[in-house]
Amino acid sequence: MTARLAFVFPGQGSQAVDMLACYDGQPEVREACVRAGKSVDIDLLAAAANEDSLKDTVIVQLLMVATGVGTYNAWLAAGGAPPAALAGHSVGEYAALVAAEALDLQEAAQLVAARARAMKAATVPGEGAMIAVMGLDAEQVDECCQKRKQAWIANRNGQLQTVIAGIRKDVEAAAQDCLAAGAKRIAELAVAVPSHCPLMEPAARSLAGDLAEAPIRATRIELIHNCDNRPRPQPDGIRAALQSQLCAQIDWPGAIAALRARADTLIECGPGKVLYNLNRRIAPDLTCASLHDAPALRELAGRLQ
Repeated sequence: MTARLAFVFPGQGSQAVDMLACYDGQPEVREACVRAGKSVDIDLLAAAANEDSLKDTVIVQLLMVATGVGTYNAWLAAGGAPPAALAGHSVGEYAALVAAEALDLQEAAQLVAARARAMKAATVPGEGAMIAVMGLDAEQVDECCQKRKQAWIANRNGQLQTVIAGIRKDVEAAAQDCLAAGAKRIAELAVAVPSHCPLMEPAARSLAGDLAEAPIRATRIELIHNCDNRPRPQPDGIRAALQSQLCAQIDWPGAIAALRARADTLIECGPGKVLYNLNRRIAPDLTCASLHDAPALRELAGRLQ
């Protein structure tokens, strides 16, 4: 039986210094970074090798989208089978939209740069934080957040992995409450802004203008959106989903449930193995794979042609 593939694209958190080196021999990845960077006048190749650059939200978001698209292009160039469905985690959704042919890479890069700059402007630097909580279910984490004025669940990444976002003092207090409630571990995320919470409402309003002018087209491959884990194939629906996404909680198990109805194989398309590791725990009955480097890409593409 031919595998039914769903490609998922990672967001912030999968970046690393020299992240492009793992794709040596796959020129499509570097080409995508060059194209995306030129459209916003940023040298993404140089930025990928610079630790300080990877602390900038604008650069990280652009790199994640460009490498996701480049990896997808390399997959197709290697003869890999096309997917039946797509999804992206946070800014990874923009890479998924390029794969779905709703945007080209340059258009996506311009939107992502506008998105990231609006997110940076929405809070005072250092004021916000995001902390992952492991070993506690989301309902218990939510109870801890409700004790604090400005701490919210941003990401439900798995049954026992939840991310809190908000004002730093409230997020840190909520995380300590989670530990007291039985969480096994907490870890602050290396991000510059508190995503997917009400603090991003000014950014969502700002992004709305850019989305209104963007030449978004209907998707050619079904794409599951973060805001409600449903497909929205038409341009106006895509615009609404991207605006909502900035403040909406990401329910990754819900996204995987939606993909399960469309595919039997989940492939992470981009550097690292963050989504691959989440997917294996969420859906142990599905085949999960990661295109985290050139050898893995070529081997899997050869098998799934």
